[in-house]
Amino acid sequence: MRHGGNLSGQSASECILRIGTRQMDVRQEITKQVDKLPSDMQEQVLRFATSLSASAPVGEHGARLRQFSSSLDPVSARQMMRAIDEECH
Repeated sequence: MRHGGNLSGQSASECILRIGTRQMDVRQEITKQVDKLPSDMQEQVLRFATSLSASAPVGEHGARLRQFSSSLDPVSARQMMRAIDEECH
């Protein structure tokens, strides 16, 4: 599924999915779909979601990344930000 347009002021992680002609937050859409399921299937979705969060990679602490703070020039940084933002459109 392709991401919808990025609303101003929202980060890439807050992108919304385009569903038909309206836009809906991912969490709202998940809730809407799960609400339609019988309780045994809702429990299955919960177990699946729990397994995903248990296996999610852990990020680095900011202090460990300081060594890279000046390794990216401003032009490259802007290009990278544009590329990330385009993925949310």
